[in-house]
Amino acid sequence: MAEKNFKQQLKSGFIYTAFAKYSGILISLAVTAVLSRMLPPEDFGVIAVASVFIVFFGIFSDMGLSAAIVQKRNLSVSDLKSLFSYTLFLGVILSVFFFFSSWLIARFYDDSQLIIICQILSVNVLFATWSIVPNGLLLRDKQFKFIGVRTVSIQIILAVISIVGAYTGMGIFSLLINPVGSSILIFILSYIKSPVGFTFHPSFESVRKIASYSSYTFGFSLINYFLRNLDKLLIGKVFGMIPLGYYEKSYRLMLLPVQNLTQVITPVLHPVLADYQSDISQQTNKYLKLLKILALIGFPISALLYFTAEPLVILIFGSQWMPSVPVFKILSLTVGFQITGSSVGAFLQAANKTREMFVIGCLNTLTNIICLFVGVYVIGSIDGVAWMFFLAMCIGLWNNWYIAQTIEIRAIEMFKPYVPALYPTVLNIMILALLHNFCQFSLIVSLVINVFVTSVLILVYLRHFHIIDVVAYLKTRLIRQRRL
Repeated sequence: MAEKNFKQQLKSGFIYTAFAKYSGILISLAVTAVLSRMLPPEDFGVIAVASVFIVFFGIFSDMGLSAAIVQKRNLSVSDLKSLFSYTLFLGVILSVFFFFSSWLIARFYDDSQLIIICQILSVNVLFATWSIVPNGLLLRDKQFKFIGVRTVSIQIILAVISIVGAYTGMGIFSLLINPVGSSILIFILSYIKSPVGFTFHPSFESVRKIASYSSYTFGFSLINYFLRNLDKLLIGKVFGMIPLGYYEKSYRLMLLPVQNLTQVITPVLHPVLADYQSDISQQTNKYLKLLKILALIGFPISALLYFTAEPLVILIFGSQWMPSVPVFKILSLTVGFQITGSSVGAFLQAANKTREMFVIGCLNTLTNIICLFVGVYVIGSIDGVAWMFFLAMCIGLWNNWYIAQTIEIRAIEMFKPYVPALYPTVLNIMILALLHNFCQFSLIVSLVINVFVTSVLILVYLRHFHIIDVVAYLKTRLIRQRRL
């Protein structure tokens, strides 16, 4: 019964989260395709720099609080009121600090545009901080349907406004509509759905209840921030905004499949696995099964992105973004590693292993910093940075050994889920290489054929390893429809 309930909760969560995320892909691609043709690369480079600081302040605003609300089931109404009150005060402090930091940021990058850009984005910091407790409650209560509908509705509204803004001459400011508008609307809708009281005298005891758990989560988020954003900070400073614009576009395009799998799985995985936090063996078995699925999907997608780099960049961004293609091809090789590694945090959080999660983050960050400095200062090109990023992802795979020691299983068990992925990945590389070298198609036809081949291989091997039988599922659905 517990197993059935787990699958039902996971399935329901995946459906609604996937609905939101994959709708978001289409909306994001449409907006990006339009804005990339209306705005120059340096505008995207400036926003990329400002966004790095937004994420930085976001880490300090959350401090592991959202994950702690999901995990700690003993928090009282009074505790939640105190925690929410702290976030209100903290949001004001952080947003004001970011506002006045804008002059220092602009001076560091020698770009005066960053002053007004950062000052406008300080509104994002304010409302994103205020959203933490209401949004954490939505996740704890598994309100995945509401979250999905809320996310898609906001994206559609802001997408239209962004395009209209760019068309009417707002320029770089049209790129600010989504981050600022989404933070405001998410707070309003989340608070209406999960209202929390406020007090001018919040209890410090409420913070102490979650401190041991949230502190390591905060530490992990902080070092993961440097892992994800240090490359953009250095590229913008050393190479300038135009190369950063090309790198950022390649990086964001590469992240689409990563985020659109991981951001569907992670928000659902933690709340559902947290129900089994007293049984680490059961949690581990479920996690290893999921890791196998992610590997079977992630690594063939890496091959697909590598061979479709040029048509993807041209069709989505336009031919003026062709300098992004070599960087994108290199970064695409990391997709399999990122997809499989992305669920580690949710698993360790649900298992109350936040200290171990923090250690893994430290190891990853150290590796990434060394590789990044080699790419920037030794190789001296954005291609070199991309290759060193790939090397860092490969080295990071050995974190599985440390995870195995943490949950007291044999290290080989953590690597077994990767083995089945070798078959569809190698076969996909061979087929796509033949198509690439010996068949001449138009951009759209080539992209469709490559996606079709990769999809078929993934589905065949998911069925072969008794994970998902799409044919049987469709037959069952057809029979049900006929009966109705």
